[in-house]
Amino acid sequence: MSFFDLDTEKYVIGSIVQFQEAAEYCAERLERDDFYDERNQMMWDATVDLMEKGAKVTPASMEDAHRKKFGKDLDIVHFVECQSSVASGAEISTWVSRLDDCSARRFMVT
Repeated sequence: MSFFDLDTEKYVIGSIVQFQEAAEYCAERLERDDFYDERNQMMWDATVDLMEKGAKVTPASMEDAHRKKFGKDLDIVHFVECQSSVASGAEISTWVSRLDDCSARRFMVT
């Protein structure tokens, strides 16, 4: 078993941006440290900021929130990869569970 799964992280981030229901679902279950990749941690932080303000999470709002929070643009290639990895938001609970499992394994060894 791996301590991280970057494909899962991409799917979760891509789902958050494409489906508001996925963003809401993830906001109740995930936190920054559940993500291993720093780019995904930063996108998660931008997501949380948007949701705390009651704003809808979209590609444009995510990019703007990221720029405001971190003073730099998103890694656009990675961002597009995240969005492209999602066929449907229907399986978000499965992907969140996988992400949680990896995160738990990381924290068990630290």
